[in-house]
Amino acid sequence: MLGGHFHMLSFQWHVTRPSPVSMLVPEGTSFGWQLRMVQALFAVGGGVAVARLLRRSPHALWAAPLAIVVARLLLDPLLLPYYLEGPEVLILVGAALGATRFARVRGLSRESFA
Repeated sequence: MLGGHFHMLSFQWHVTRPSPVSMLVPEGTSFGWQLRMVQALFAVGGGVAVARLLRRSPHALWAAPLAIVVARLLLDPLLLPYYLEGPEVLILVGAALGATRFARVRGLSRESFA
């Protein structure tokens, strides 16, 4: 890097199937750093929006990161199988929190206060 050519920002990805972006543009279309910045803005914006909507809810802890990951994947030129592990983990965390809350509420309704 110090003694030679450094062209990091010239790197281009190419849109491939089954990426959702491949439904909008032809397969093989170049996807450069400028579009990566747009992707990042949408992902962070989605996460901020969900965090603000759910700011008083404990579910904001998993829903905001899920919004970021989903927005990123929807706008990514590639969709590799291991990309889906992030949303799966966040959905499982959300389901576990929802199940514990449901069990707690259901347990309170069955208790006798007599």
